[in-house]
Amino acid sequence: AAFASLSSLLQLWRRSPPDTTLPGVIISLASLSFMFWLWRAKLDAGRALKSSTVLGDAACSLVCIKLSVVLLVGSLVYMIAPGLWWADAVAALALSALIAREGFEMARGEGCCCHEVPRS
Repeated sequence: AAFASLSSLLQLWRRSPPDTTLPGVIISLASLSFMFWLWRAKLDAGRALKSSTVLGDAACSLVCIKLSVVLLVGSLVYMIAPGLWWADAVAALALSALIAREGFEMARGEGCCCHEVPRS
């Protein structure tokens, strides 16, 4: 998270666009195509089994979905409108914030895979 933040801030300061965003689009689309299904399957299994562990793992899959959406949006905005050169760096800062928050929560034992997930 720290490296991505510094890199993004440097990119914004230099006003430099990314070399390419195609890998980000490909990776995020591949992730989203599988992770949504995996999240739903874990959620259903966790509820059926009444397993807080499986529900916690489903919560981690949801975090992966959120990260992939941010990556996809940032990459697509730049691909569609190259004049918005800063979009990729701003998306990377958002990713850094999500990753840092998750890391701090995990270190405190409160991250998505560490705590009880409410059953609904």
